[in-house]
Amino acid sequence: MSNGIPTVYANIRFRSRLEATWAAFFDLCSWDWKYEALDLDRYIPDFFLLTKTGPLLVEVKPAVRFEDFVPAHAEKILEAGWTGNAMMVGSGLILDKRDEWSFGLIRRPLERDPGDWTFAWPTTCENCHIGMVDLWEKPDPFAGEYQPWPCLICGSDLGSHAGNASRRAIDLWHRAQNATQWRPGR
Repeated sequence: MSNGIPTVYANIRFRSRLEATWAAFFDLCSWDWKYEALDLDRYIPDFFLLTKTGPLLVEVKPAVRFEDFVPAHAEKILEAGWTGNAMMVGSGLILDKRDEWSFGLIRRPLERDPGDWTFAWPTTCENCHIGMVDLWEKPDPFAGEYQPWPCLICGSDLGSHAGNASRRAIDLWHRAQNATQWRPGR
């Protein structure tokens, strides 16, 4: 594996252009983030998203497919003692096994086994302009009534997981790439 290209974005020198692109993407989504803000046991997470539902640790890996996230990535987070919400993101939005775009893999350990990881999908949210939902919050398709998907960013249930959210997230990802493309570190 090659080393990342150090890149400056928002007056911060990131270890790689991929990390800088994720920071630009978080900014375009209006998500509050911190870069390498916490030292855990032998591990420094790439980002924390400061959400209304609690801090979300974000680890950036050069994954192109979900299969590229190896168990060691998840184990590193668990072994460091992190017991909160965590997400692994790759080289951009990734198609899941159902051909739906996803930010990456997420786990919310308070309700289930801390080893359970599932997809984090873009959502249209009336409270924050683009939000995120996960598989575990999906309403029962046989319930016969609409149940909103709570946004993991703001906690609102005034939104829906829809194709237009994926298209918007992809557009924002391309804008983030353009914001960081020829910005080497100094």
